[in-house]
Amino acid sequence: MLARRTLCTLLVASMSVLPPVPANATMISTETATTTSVEPSARQALIELLARPDATQQLEALGIEPRLARARVAALTDEEAAALAAQAHVFPVGGDYGGGGGGGAGLGIVLVIVLIVLLVIWLTNSKAE
Repeated sequence: MLARRTLCTLLVASMSVLPPVPANATMISTETATTTSVEPSARQALIELLARPDATQQLEALGIEPRLARARVAALTDEEAAALAAQAHVFPVGGDYGGGGGGGAGLGIVLVIVLIVLLVIWLTNSKAE
């Protein structure tokens, strides 16, 4: 019973803290649905990433010449460049570990709120007994 009550309290607290996200449903044409949208600057973003000093050092440490890496990026198709640019934040030289520029601060705030709620629940239950 305590687990169910705790879960319900946690769900209510999380729903009151998180903002509602509006849905957006619109009709699209067949051409829009079948064509792939490629970011035109994906290749340029990859070349800029490879031009960074830390990326250059990492490439050289792995035995890869930065000039050859840039030549391979230039030889990628648009789809390959877009896919690689989308994954660039995962790579250590990408420098964006949090995915939103916050570095995981949002997750830390949510965890602190959840821990505070659990502490309040535990304190109220221990006083009730």
